[in-house]
Amino acid sequence: MWYFPALMLSLFVLKKWKEKYKLNYLFIISFFLLLFGATETYYGLLPLSIKELVTYYFNIFFTTRNFLFFGLFYVVLGYKMGLKDNVYSKNCFVKLIVSCFFLIFEAIILHDFHRLDSNILLSCIPVTYYLFISVIYITNHINLKIKWSQYSKYYYLLHPMMIFIVSFIFKEIGQYLLLNIVVVLMLTHILSFVMIKKT
Repeated sequence: MWYFPALMLSLFVLKKWKEKYKLNYLFIISFFLLLFGATETYYGLLPLSIKELVTYYFNIFFTTRNFLFFGLFYVVLGYKMGLKDNVYSKNCFVKLIVSCFFLIFEAIILHDFHRLDSNILLSCIPVTYYLFISVIYITNHINLKIKWSQYSKYYYLLHPMMIFIVSFIFKEIGQYLLLNIVVVLMLTHILSFVMIKKT
């Protein structure tokens, strides 16, 4: 799993950067690095000159899904959110829904263009931001009986196995994306629930 090394390296860079430079500079730099990372997703929309530049990178590395072009921006964004005393807003759920619509629209538009991969969608930035804000708002304002924090690690560790099992047993389900997602989520939640009860 590339996420853990990317997270560790991003945290290390953030820690060292804070000791000498302003955080906003790293935020801007990491955003431009993310834009370069997104070239694999938006490859079909790029002018020829940028495509040639990107090709040099992909002759050496097979993806931009790493700490430098992906993880660093989101770690810095999360850190900046953590610095705010009152990060959530009353309209966070509306903004999250609007962001999700933009994400869906972006995915539909990009579907018909040539892509090297689809790892980095720029609409994920507002979706991620308002998703975290919504979670913070719920945590501070709504009394939930279910402790979702207990489920997070199980979701993370179990969902790849559930994806494999569902695609292996129900081979036809791959043709129905929404049904596939729902089945994987349900099985992941059920297995997580069972494991939590046993511990």
